[in-house]
Amino acid sequence: MGNKLNVKGSRKPIDIAYDRCPQGAKNAALPVLCATLVFNNKSIIENVPDISDVKVLLRLFKRINLDFSYVKHTFIKYPSRLKKIDFPKSFYKSRGGFYLIASLIKQWGTLKIRGYEIGGCKIGNRPYTHFLRVLKNFGYAVDIKGGDLVIRRSAQYRGKIIQLNDLGIVASGMALILASQFEAKTTLVKFGKAPELNDLIKLIKEKEIFIKKRGRTLVIRGCDRNNHQSSLHPFKLQDDRMVIATYAVLSLITGGTFTITTEKLKYLSSFLGLLKKINASVKSHRGVTCIARNGDLRPVKVKVADYPGIPTDIQPIITVLLAGAKGVSIIEDKIFPNRIAHISELKKVGTDIEHREGIIVIRGGKRFIANSVRAKDLRSCAALLLASCIAKGTTTVSSWDQIYRGYEYLISIIRSNRALNI
Repeated sequence: MGNKLNVKGSRKPIDIAYDRCPQGAKNAALPVLCATLVFNNKSIIENVPDISDVKVLLRLFKRINLDFSYVKHTFIKYPSRLKKIDFPKSFYKSRGGFYLIASLIKQWGTLKIRGYEIGGCKIGNRPYTHFLRVLKNFGYAVDIKGGDLVIRRSAQYRGKIIQLNDLGIVASGMALILASQFEAKTTLVKFGKAPELNDLIKLIKEKEIFIKKRGRTLVIRGCDRNNHQSSLHPFKLQDDRMVIATYAVLSLITGGTFTITTEKLKYLSSFLGLLKKINASVKSHRGVTCIARNGDLRPVKVKVADYPGIPTDIQPIITVLLAGAKGVSIIEDKIFPNRIAHISELKKVGTDIEHREGIIVIRGGKRFIANSVRAKDLRSCAALLLASCIAKGTTTVSSWDQIYRGYEYLISIIRSNRALNI
């Protein structure tokens, strides 16, 4: 992705009505779409985002001869006889591939992926061994042979208590998909906190799989993929909380207004609390919430945390927001302390930012000055695009098109309010 985008900054406010450009949650779509392969019946999934991470997954579905359609954000999967293949290196372009492993390995017995890379943003070391450890808990051996990843059955699974120990959304999603395929009782302890996992739980329950949830412990008794009735009603994914937060910040930094159905903010209470602390107005009336500036922004101290805290995925966007608050703000991100790709690039547009061991210190209040910057991952790309909207002059953003990995409408929104040149 080496394209360049020129964005002419302006002081013109950007008003966003979210319900005119809603987007389903990427982190719910990837596991839910893969989970439909576990059950050999018809599934209808609505509000599936039209983003590149989903498209990568759909291309893999085609390679295994899955019978499906994807039109106007609706995915329909039909009963299919899947074709066993060795997955190509493109498998790694989306972390959704790990959910696909969990969905197929029991049916196929063995699975090979050419090369050994991991998709997703390059934000330092992700604990990928956690994902492979989940497979081992279900009796699968994982080997690297000739540079290829090979997964095979090594022991019969008879049920188990599996300690997930806050391994994150992908490991938790994989474990739940795997457990739904075995009749033996599986207990998942310290299941992931991310609300996107609620969609996966709900879908699997609707397939008549027994799941009992108490706190963060899940008890699952699965069954054979052919013993299910077809789903007669569509399953709708929740909206993407990262996208909602990004749009809200874009409106705030430009002095605009962001409106949204209040129900869609239910997983963003900590983010809304932060906005109030920095002197934003957050008002709800008759089911609609309006977010706008309420004077000058105030500097604050922010700690990134697992749900229900401030998500690490929006840390770069919050950095841009706090760069506009006069004074010293501090962001602590110990979840991904190396999520710093945006910092060196934001410095190029005039921000005063320092970083050390998961602590970001922002001395805000200066106007951004246009420059040439390069997006190094999805979230840093979003941060740089937001910054370019308010910078004085025309900012050139390289590798901007990776924004489509997670945002369907952000470029369209910017294009409607700023001069763009690709």
